[in-house]
Amino acid sequence: MKKVSFYTLGCKVNAYDTESMRRLFEDSGYTVVDFGEKADIVVVNTCTVTSVADKKSRAAIRRAARTGKVIAAGCIPQKDPKAALGIAGVSAAVGTQRARIVEVAQRLLSGEDGIDATRPLSGCGYEESYAGPPSDRTRGIIKIQEGCGNYCSYCIIPYVRGLPRSREYESVLREARAMRDGGVKEIVLTGIHIASYRDKGRSLSELITDLDKLNVRIRIGSIEPGVLGEEFAAAAARAKN
Repeated sequence: MKKVSFYTLGCKVNAYDTESMRRLFEDSGYTVVDFGEKADIVVVNTCTVTSVADKKSRAAIRRAARTGKVIAAGCIPQKDPKAALGIAGVSAAVGTQRARIVEVAQRLLSGEDGIDATRPLSGCGYEESYAGPPSDRTRGIIKIQEGCGNYCSYCIIPYVRGLPRSREYESVLREARAMRDGGVKEIVLTGIHIASYRDKGRSLSELITDLDKLNVRIRIGSIEPGVLGEEFAAAAARAKN
């Protein structure tokens, strides 16, 4: 049976993305092993938001290359796929759009190498993904939003994550119900610019109200209070969880 391992650097968005990739591999028949064990494929979900994160990602890739064929995912290959493929040990780059990662793995196992499977972020929609309830803890992460359009002078995020896109409202609720039914007691909502969440006119405030009905604790990470208004404050005050 084919084996895959994962190493994640960076934020909770990356943590969720790794869980969703894990689900894709498991659904395709792979066995997930601990990072550092021998594996057919090793996915390193990189971070490049700081120079320190960049160095740590490269160090993780060097370690990963000792145990299997390395797929570089996340922000480093999205920023510069050629540079990512130039890192010793990297066999493929997929960036921050990961839906085809199992297909890329199959190509590597068939003998291909140096695969650039990154996709441009301009004009792309939200890439639906599903992580499901974690098997080893009672806190789950749900990604509801991707990207940022603020273009702060010091920040690379708009270039590696794209402009703001929101996950479908009902998709968020479905995953939240699955987590609750799987034993999760607390759900952390994550994204790059969570306060900008909006799907078909429905806002973050409405989402919080509906999630509160599931009777699990709702935690919000990395929110920007400057863009929130009275509607959000009222929804938070009404929430029982």
